[in-house]
Amino acid sequence: MSNYTKSTDFAVKDTLNSGDAGKVIRGSEFETEFDDIATAIGTKADTAGPTFTGTVTIPTINLGGTTVTSTATELNLLDGVTASTAELNLLDGVTATTAELNILDGVTSTASELNLVDGSSAGTVVNDKAVVYSSAGQVKATTLSIGNWVIKVDTNELVFEYDSTEVFKVGTNGAVTSADNVTAFGTI
Repeated sequence: MSNYTKSTDFAVKDTLNSGDAGKVIRGSEFETEFDDIATAIGTKADTAGPTFTGTVTIPTINLGGTTVTSTATELNLLDGVTASTAELNLLDGVTATTAELNILDGVTSTASELNLVDGSSAGTVVNDKAVVYSSAGQVKATTLSIGNWVIKVDTNELVFEYDSTEVFKVGTNGAVTSADNVTAFGTI
């Protein structure tokens, strides 16, 4: 791009005396001026729809009254983004840090899987939620189902059921009740 620089000072010609040869405006002077103007205009960007080639340096961009302060690297992050306004508006008001968002990097869990942890309590079984062991590696439960066996707490007794039939109980005082014979020191 070139800037226009005036070749002839036409105003100074007005100060010359009448009859001075320098007071005359020549066609060649006009031609030079108009050629210089045409060159300068021809190498400048149009206001509407300019086309640039090479490297363009723009010191400040103002969009709708707001100065753009993003770096080229930051703007290049948007390259190829196909998000709609509604999708971008979902981020409005988000206060998560980059580190917090990066925790999600690589997560393949579904919402249903993550919701299994929501409301669970460490060391306690919560119905329809994931089991989270306590810091001592324990889980507190009132019923345990293993195959056809159910082991449960019933008032002050630990009750063993097989196919919904109580077969063995241990009381808090150590009393043992069995639905059948008890073999002590037998062979397993």
